[in-house]
Amino acid sequence: MAFYDAHGRRNYFIEFGQGRPILLLHGISNSGRA
Repeated sequence: MAFYDAHGRRNYFIEFGQGRPILLLHGISNSGRA
């Protein structure tokens, strides 16, 4: 969880968006890429 770039972040949202990790990723993205 350190390579969530502009494109990687989107991929994560699409792949993990189906579950609940989207919340964790959302928080990380907001905190890491405010």
